[in-house]
Amino acid sequence: MIIEFLGHLHPVFVHLPIGVLILAYIVQYFFRTDQDKSKLIDFILIVGLLSSILAAFFGWMLSLSGGYEEDMLSLHKWLGIFVCFSSLILLIIKRIPRNKTTNIIYHVSFQVVIFALTAAGHFGGELTHGEGYLFSFDQKDSKSVSTNVLNKQKINDTSLMSVYAGIVEPIFSQKCMQCHNDKKKKGDFQMHNFDALMKGGKTGKALIPGDLAHSELMVRLMLDKSDDKHMPPKGKLQLNKPEQDMLSWWVLHGTSQSVSIKEVSSNDTIKYFLSNVEKVDGVKKEIDSIAPADSAMINNLKNANIAVEPIALGSNFLEVNAINTPTFGDKDATKIGKIAPQIKWLMLSETQITDATLDNIVGCENLEKMNLKNTSISNASITKINKLKKISYLNIVGTKITDAGLLQLTPVQEGIQIYCWNTAITENGIKQFMKKFPDAKVYIGGKN
Repeated sequence: MIIEFLGHLHPVFVHLPIGVLILAYIVQYFFRTDQDKSKLIDFILIVGLLSSILAAFFGWMLSLSGGYEEDMLSLHKWLGIFVCFSSLILLIIKRIPRNKTTNIIYHVSFQVVIFALTAAGHFGGELTHGEGYLFSFDQKDSKSVSTNVLNKQKINDTSLMSVYAGIVEPIFSQKCMQCHNDKKKKGDFQMHNFDALMKGGKTGKALIPGDLAHSELMVRLMLDKSDDKHMPPKGKLQLNKPEQDMLSWWVLHGTSQSVSIKEVSSNDTIKYFLSNVEKVDGVKKEIDSIAPADSAMINNLKNANIAVEPIALGSNFLEVNAINTPTFGDKDATKIGKIAPQIKWLMLSETQITDATLDNIVGCENLEKMNLKNTSISNASITKINKLKKISYLNIVGTKITDAGLLQLTPVQEGIQIYCWNTAITENGIKQFMKKFPDAKVYIGGKN
């Protein structure tokens, strides 16, 4: 715990000697020579030396946590130590009586310090941000729309490429492998190939086939961005909602390395993901088939800290998500009813809603995904959910719904996905439900 804390101070202190020693260089070579300048350089070099020693110490603490490519780490470490010693030597030479020889040695030593500082910073940047970081100029702003790796591979709903190779691996490559590749393994976790991905890291397996709740990688991907454990970390390119849903689907369906995209292309999650990539024809027509929601109503929801986003670029259908508003309750739900026809995905997990909220949702005639996880809804909501004829994904984890409620459910969509662990729903209740709806997928504690 202490070593980890001290290691985390390295990024705080490492910029200090860089700035200070560069300042000393600027003062030395770009300011007019006088006695005051000499004293100022003495002071700056002392600060640079002390701060470089601190940065090297905290860097050593950070290296003990592991997860870095050994050769590059060793080079960065010794360059950091060399900066400390060369700064000390430079300061000593600066303080001894000057003659022609010592003057030459002083200026050469100054160049060596700056060169070593630059090299150490370069390899430190590569350790943190990936190989070629300093001289790479094609990196995208994390706030911009992500470069679409999938478009380059011509992925569509008829592709014979596997879901893993064609969709999952490119997502990980774009969003995760900068820190988890064959040369870098933060948390002893690498993702550069399927075996490394499934092996996991220092906390154990990252993915448990069929079990989202115990798949550490998925848990971290779904955490709120303000959470320190959220991945990717702040400042990095984040996964969008279709990508999160796609990875969730892949894990829940067994993390197959071989099943082709074509085999599962009729699944709604796959459809929406591909529509976000290329606008598959059938889905594109549906996306464009509704008028835009009232912008004033959307702004009203956003002002209440409710996330409202199109489900795909150019779509008028919306995702409404109350993840950042845990106090969201029945009174707030009336705002949802104002844009009901445009809502495709509705995420109300961990909020204060009760059965009364469903009265405002029955008008969501196009609703396909609804997450009511850890809310107070009960069997009384089932009759209202039955009015939502397009529901293909329903999360009622941690609610008060029982076997009786599940058996009242009459989904229209074949293959509906229902998540219901931590409820009073039993395996016997699921068996009875499956007799009526054999194509349904009901997940209870990672089983189906």
